[in-house]
Amino acid sequence: MPKCLVHELTGYQCPGCGSQRMLHALLHGDLQSAWHFNPALLVSLPLILAMVVLEIYRTRFPRLYAALYSLPSVIVMLTAIIVWTIVRNL
Repeated sequence: MPKCLVHELTGYQCPGCGSQRMLHALLHGDLQSAWHFNPALLVSLPLILAMVVLEIYRTRFPRLYAALYSLPSVIVMLTAIIVWTIVRNL
């Protein structure tokens, strides 16, 4: 599998480091390994799936789409990504 360019250049893990290995482990039913490789992505997969589905059906669920893509929601998601990046590199 290809290596993370951020990790190769800086030595720090980006928020997505291990995501490819995590998805591979998850597709093979190995939840423990998936958790080991990238727990933040594993926990956020239902949210990502919901966002993809809502993007497809945005006219059917306009209020839910507006709530999920509102500025406060985006700020919370970005803050979680930044905190995860810091915590995993400590």
